Amino acid sequence: MEEKDRAYNAFFREKFSHFSPDPPEGSWEHIRQKMQPSAEVCQDPAGWFLSWIRLKYFLYPAMIILVAGLIFLLVWQTAPSAQIHGTAYINGDTLTKGTAFLFHVSDHTRPLDSVRWHATSPLDSSGSFHFKDLPHGKYMVRIHVDTHSSCYPEYQFGYHGDTLQWDQSTIIDTRDPATEANVTIPRISY
Repeated sequence: MEEKDRAYNAFFREKFSHFSPDPPEGSWEHIRQKMQPSAEVCQDPAGWFLSWIRLKYFLYPAMIILVAGLIFLLVWQTAPSAQIHGTAYINGDTLTKGTAFLFHVSDHTRPLDSVRWHATSPLDSSGSFHFKDLPHGKYMVRIHVDTHSSCYPEYQFGYHGDTLQWDQSTIIDTRDPATEANVTIPRISY
């Protein structure tokens, strides 16, 4: 086995004896010349820039990502937002124990096929709810009465438009100036 290793070593030593670990003379100078733009390119600023970018080809993806990010931030910051607020009532008194649910309505006509939940807001001590930073669109508000409320179970929930039926609720369009959505919860009759 040792003899075989010596034979291989001798063979490779003979084959690679003319190689040196350093590159041939002038190699580094040739690389430096390739990296520096020519005098003609330096006279034209646009040409120099394009030549420099070609040499630094890895900058293209970085510049594209940077520009796309800046455009996204600009659009995101300038996108208009809306708010919907209101108060929940039962028999003319404010409801202080409950939750407001906001649903985004994608349809423009009834029946409303494209209704999806968007946000939740607890009622505060004055019975008010507030949804802010909403994209403009059409929304539906539903109020749930807390099970610990003295009005429960006679009053359980209600929609904006003072109804128990979601398809009879009043749709709120945030493009309209009046975005107050007061809800009077109707009594459930058994």
